[in-house]
Amino acid sequence: MKHGPFPTNADLPGTIQRRLPERAQDIFREAFNHCLDQHRDQEHAVRMAWGAVKRRYEEVPDGNWVVSPREGGGGGGSRNARAKSVSSSAGTPPQAGR
Repeated sequence: MKHGPFPTNADLPGTIQRRLPERAQDIFREAFNHCLDQHRDQEHAVRMAWGAVKRRYEEVPDGNWVVSPREGGGGGGSRNARAKSVSSSAGTPPQAGR
């Protein structure tokens, strides 16, 4: 992984840009930069950044990350956000009613 800090999401490693939704990239970048600034330890900053992402997102089988049902408040809203995130990362439109 490229050493941070990362001024923008465009500066994040490509894998993170491809797999995480924009807001999750924000969370990763902000947590990484803060931790790196405080502790000057890149390995620790990476662990903390992933921990911050995992509090709100979860990885799906295709390797992409979506809003966690716990975070989305349950019900249809989180399913719709989940379907949209997975579908947009796969390059296909979300299915209606899912």
